[in-house]
Amino acid sequence: MDKITGIHAVREALEAGRPLEHVLIAKGRQDTRVEEIVQLARRNGVPVRFEERSQVDRSAGSRDHQGVMAVGAARAATSLEDIVASANKNLKQAGLIVLLDGVEDPHNLGAVIRTALAAGGGIDGHGGAGVGGSAGAFAGGESDEPGARDGRVEGDGLLACGT
Repeated sequence: MDKITGIHAVREALEAGRPLEHVLIAKGRQDTRVEEIVQLARRNGVPVRFEERSQVDRSAGSRDHQGVMAVGAARAATSLEDIVASANKNLKQAGLIVLLDGVEDPHNLGAVIRTALAAGGGIDGHGGAGVGGSAGAFAGGESDEPGARDGRVEGDGLLACGT
C-alpha cells in the first residue's frame, strides 16, 4: 500500500492518472486546492472519503499530510528478465536500467528519478524512500514502468528501470 501525502503530491498523482484506491481528506479542510483534488479524484473515478483529522494522521502514519492523502492501488511486479528485455527492445538505442539500494531520502530519490527521466527512462520500484508519495512529487510525477521484485536484488532496495 503506497501512501501519498500532501496536497501537491496527491494532486500530481491524480493529474498523472496514477491508479489510486481512494483519497482521504480531513474533515473541515476546505479551500480551492482541496476542492481541485476532490474534482480530479471524481473525474478519475477515485473514491473520496472525508475522515476526522486523527484518522487521517493514523492512515498517513504522520501528521505531515496537510489534511490530504491518497492510497495507491497495488501493481503487479515484473521479473528482472522482463525489465531487461523491455529496456533492450529498441535495437537502435541502448536501454537504461538504474538499480538503487538503501535510498531513504525522497529528495535524493527525486533527483535520481528526474535524471533518469531526462535520459529517456521510466521509473518504478519498491522499498527505501519509495517511488510514490513525496519522492514522486519531487520527481514531478511518476511513470507506469514495471518494478521488479527479484531475489537477486539484495536488501529492501529500489529497482528503477527505464527504456
